[in-house]
Amino acid sequence: MFRTVTIAFFIGSFLLLSGAAEALVTVHPLESPNKEFKIEIGIGPIDQTSARVYYKGKKMLELHGLGFQLDNGEFIPTPLISKEFIGRTRTREEKINVIKRVSGGPVLPSTRVVRNAEEPSLNYNESVVEYIGLMKIIFRAYDSRIEFCYEFETKANEPIKIKQELTTFVFDGDYLTRAPYAPPAQSDEKIKKVPMSEIPKEGCYCPLFVVLPDGPTLALIGSMDFPTFPLMRFQPGEQQNSVTVLYDHEVVIRGTGKPYRSPWRSINLGAFSP
Repeated sequence: MFRTVTIAFFIGSFLLLSGAAEALVTVHPLESPNKEFKIEIGIGPIDQTSARVYYKGKKMLELHGLGFQLDNGEFIPTPLISKEFIGRTRTREEKINVIKRVSGGPVLPSTRVVRNAEEPSLNYNESVVEYIGLMKIIFRAYDSRIEFCYEFETKANEPIKIKQELTTFVFDGDYLTRAPYAPPAQSDEKIKKVPMSEIPKEGCYCPLFVVLPDGPTLALIGSMDFPTFPLMRFQPGEQQNSVTVLYDHEVVIRGTGKPYRSPWRSINLGAFSP
């Protein structure tokens, strides 16, 4: 169905954990119109792209494992590569080649400026990292949030079944969180305040508020593309001090032969006090 590629998003190090690091990355900064939000996109070979999110000069969080896993085991656009992942896949490189580089580098982005004179809150700056023929990662920086999504090709009459999303939000500490533990439509919605490590395995609904020490509260929000994508939830990630995306049921995207853009994932300024 798809040309199988591997990409890794490593924050703090733009090198493969396997030790293979032949190429340097180019760091592309994208700032909000008021210059308070910033995302640093490390752009290199397709398996060495990464991102860090800052607010007022202080790092807020990192983004790892961006993408989706299909029900057939393939990925759009990437698994988060680890030594364990490479060890498992070396024996089946005919299916998922995690060693060989993808030929051809990315198209380095420029910043697009979008302004709305009637509604300043809709002003944003946008950068698109494009790997020709494979996928695009679209980043937007607003004055109060950072957003990102993916765009990839679909084949006509070939639906795509997504098993899970790989997006992981990684923080520097086990920070206090606040989140609903029942669907927002339910009147008896429960709100809990727990450290990130104590979020139940079955997950919580968004928005998930994360209280940073000596900094703003961040709200992690998954925009819905109903009925294609179900309501997004969060569960503890495999990495320490992280949360990953969880769905209630399988996601099926209709094959149209045209590019498909995933729902936006948003990192907002929150309004929660513990």
